[in-house]
Amino acid sequence: MSVPKGVQTSMPHDHDRSLHNLCRKYMHYHVVLKLKDGRSVHGILENAGQREATVYVPERVTEEKQFYGGNGLPIRSYRRFKRMVFPFSQMTSLYPFPYY
Repeated sequence: MSVPKGVQTSMPHDHDRSLHNLCRKYMHYHVVLKLKDGRSVHGILENAGQREATVYVPERVTEEKQFYGGNGLPIRSYRRFKRMVFPFSQMTSLYPFPYY
């Protein structure tokens, strides 16, 4: 049975299905996403929907404090994670981050 032209089906494409399976395999792992625009995104894979992946992406934050007299104390820095959603249509590949 063929689908009429212009009618969208609820079944994801093979590319989406393979990325969904990879996401399920590497759930809660540190992964690298390769995007179609050439960027690489590192993060912790939180969830995988039928058409997108939710990733915690780290961002570096610096905390600048005013010190009396400018005594040269170092600036505090830490990381926090920002939840981002990446559609499978914008991704080319996904793989676990290699730890050595």
